[in-house]
Amino acid sequence: MQSPNASSHIFPNALCLLLAATFLTLPCQAATITLHPDGTGDYPTIQSAVQAATNGDTIELTSGTYSGPGNTDVSITNKSLTLRSQMGDPTQVTINCQAGPSDPHRALMVTGSQSSGTLIEGITVINGYGYPTTIHSAGAIFIGTNSHTTVRRCVFENNHVGMTWDHAGGAVYVDYHSTGTFEECEFIDNSAYFGGAVGVNHFSSATFSHCRFLDNQAGRGGAIWGNSTRKTQCLFARNTANEGGAIWGNGYNEEYSENCTYSENGAPLGGAIYAYANYGSPVTLINTVIANSTEGAGIWAADNVILEISCSDLYGNAGGDWTESFADQVDLNGNFSANPCFCNPDDNDYLLCADSYCLPANHPWGCDQLVGAYGLGCSSCACDGPVSTESSTWDQLKAFYR
Repeated sequence: MQSPNASSHIFPNALCLLLAATFLTLPCQAATITLHPDGTGDYPTIQSAVQAATNGDTIELTSGTYSGPGNTDVSITNKSLTLRSQMGDPTQVTINCQAGPSDPHRALMVTGSQSSGTLIEGITVINGYGYPTTIHSAGAIFIGTNSHTTVRRCVFENNHVGMTWDHAGGAVYVDYHSTGTFEECEFIDNSAYFGGAVGVNHFSSATFSHCRFLDNQAGRGGAIWGNSTRKTQCLFARNTANEGGAIWGNGYNEEYSENCTYSENGAPLGGAIYAYANYGSPVTLINTVIANSTEGAGIWAADNVILEISCSDLYGNAGGDWTESFADQVDLNGNFSANPCFCNPDDNDYLLCADSYCLPANHPWGCDQLVGAYGLGCSSCACDGPVSTESSTWDQLKAFYR
């Protein structure tokens, strides 16, 4: 027979079970894991922290240099994490891969659909060397297998893979149905056969905003090689290749540049841009400068490539400016040919002199937008030459104002 007080014992137990079940269904709060370069902190290495972390966690690196086993060749697989410098400043945290052809190491590999949303922020990666036996090489970071990674305020310097066929992405390689988003990053002195700084392949895509590509080298695409890349407010300077001193696009999806500056790049075919027509997608240039290529015309494009160019300046390129199939686009749609008048390119200063035609107030055809990546930076340089005055038909002129 149940005692009169039985219900008073049963109810609290049921309530506890109910409360426990309720709390188990609540989302766990994301954790912040802190590491130090001497191995102290919450975990001894980046890899051990990644293994312990769960989706949404943040791994913060305090100031210093991280190298050696566990801090290079780190793998993030099927996890969505943030890996960042604690100060958000790439000058404060460096991953030194200490690699070479006989001892290859990269910083990081991000793979798997569960890795979508991974963020890498405020880190410098140096001295990486991609694995030479596979096209999935990547000197610093490999992004692949249905993953999406955002890379923000990072610097990639002196990372390399082989300069023979199938070696891609001197700094970063985006592959196999993946996407990469790069914001405020710098790529300096990296090299690979395909994409001295970045390679993009196999139904993948990448976007770049406010990035700088300086002194990278490749067989194809001194800065970027591959398909479906969009660049806004980016600088490409002194990159070199055999084809496409800065960009080699295979035409799988639109190659797009808006408010970008290409200067002093060089390649026998396409001093700045090489446009291949394998898939017939257009090349779009809006408010873009292509100037002073050291070798080759500013753009090389296959005969069936669609070039959509507006409010852009092609000037001083070794092999010519407005050439071949797009020669008739000069003086149309706001396009022109004049010295962009950079303040001090020898010191990587590509701001504009006050008398530059690339400033909206000075544009020869009244284009009211900035041309190139950077605006006013110094007083008049007296560097302007004659603006192109090639003749245009009345129908062409009317088309500009429609």
